[in-house]
Amino acid sequence: MESIKLFDEYNVAVCHPDYLAGKAPCTSNIAQCTLLQLSSRPSAWYEYFRQQGIRIEGTFVGPRFDTFHTSISAALLGYGIALVPLRLVAPELQSGSLVRAWSYAAKGRGAYYIAYPLSLGNSHKVKVIVEWISTYLQHSNDPKQDIECVR
Repeated sequence: MESIKLFDEYNVAVCHPDYLAGKAPCTSNIAQCTLLQLSSRPSAWYEYFRQQGIRIEGTFVGPRFDTFHTSISAALLGYGIALVPLRLVAPELQSGSLVRAWSYAAKGRGAYYIAYPLSLGNSHKVKVIVEWISTYLQHSNDPKQDIECVR
């Protein structure tokens, strides 16, 4: 297999604009907030706060979802705060249907890649899609710039 790194992952905490109304800041009183969990990343909230030097109990408690999409949907409906990759919620943040619960963006452990079998490396189809994705990413906002734009 051949792989080409596309971009790093940055995770942000998002919620419905009305969700935090009347609540104390969640970092000082986490019991007032529902942290929406992702089944495949059970320690995501713990790591998010640890990167900031914040020790909080209860980071493993909350409804669990199988996909980022279902977690985002729950946040859109006002059920809690979702921790998701910025690129997956950029349109919702830009439109105001979701807001950042905290300004911090945690650099994820992973990144996004395009991968294909070595035997297809000279294929016209593979070359075209790799070129298209590369061009798109060069002309789209830098994810670090996205982080600043949606704070």
